Amino acid sequence: MSYLQLAALGKNNVWRYSVGLVLILCMWQLIGGIPVGMLALHLMDDGDPATLFDAASMRFIGVDPLVSYLAISFTFIALLLGIYLALRLLHQRAFLSLITPLARMSWRRFFVGFAVYLGLLVLVTLVGLVLDMEEVTLNFDARAFFMFLPFALLLTPLQACTEELLFRGYVMQGLGRLTQNKTVVVVVSSLLFVLPHLMNPEVALDPVILPLTYFALGAFLAMITLRDNRLELAMGVHSANNLFAFVVMNYEGSALESPSILNATQPEPLSSLIGVLLIATLFYLLVFRGLGRGERVSRPSK
Repeated sequence: MSYLQLAALGKNNVWRYSVGLVLILCMWQLIGGIPVGMLALHLMDDGDPATLFDAASMRFIGVDPLVSYLAISFTFIALLLGIYLALRLLHQRAFLSLITPLARMSWRRFFVGFAVYLGLLVLVTLVGLVLDMEEVTLNFDARAFFMFLPFALLLTPLQACTEELLFRGYVMQGLGRLTQNKTVVVVVSSLLFVLPHLMNPEVALDPVILPLTYFALGAFLAMITLRDNRLELAMGVHSANNLFAFVVMNYEGSALESPSILNATQPEPLSSLIGVLLIATLFYLLVFRGLGRGERVSRPSK
């Protein structure tokens, strides 16, 4: 059974997907947004002009990064619950069917994706630093970093994996009920992946290239999911990408600030796009040509 066909294990009426998407969005933005809203209201009433919530860029300014990180992370916990409820109550199929046709998830495949992508990301970043493509400063604060690290190691993969369950899982499998044309599935799901990222502050730097970068990343994640016939690789890749940003090198004015080791003045749009394309190509060659084609998928999840 192919990854896109896993939706056939449940009920797939149009109304179920319509209600499911509404449920997921409400859980994500309304229920999940409660801590963010409470923190924003607190900053409006605290009488301190140095702390505020910038609604235009969806950023907390002058706030402990750990506090804002925890508040925003709750939105993804609510999103995960929304996906689970939609799948179990509306579609009446196993949650695991969003991940794999097998009887259990492969953590080995997850860590292959994580390790290979992280290694390539570090390599490309080092090359960029040597070529002086970005202005980077040392930002290491031991106390803040080690207080933040345990939460980042736990919540960042959860955030990334939840996005994969939504865009490469629920959305792609839903699109697969309309068409088995993989190109259409990849393009449409990647366009939808771009939409929530358009609110990120860095998009204002280049409203063309940076959305293209998000699209390229989304398309890459979709293609390796279809190629591997499972979601674990994409979950590992996305987790590595986000964890690197929050822990190793973030940038000034990020939508989600963190006490990272390095801090870039701002992302360089063209080099970011080239970097994603280069890493995606190398990853594909290494994982599907150099390290083998992965574990054989044979049994559908029940």
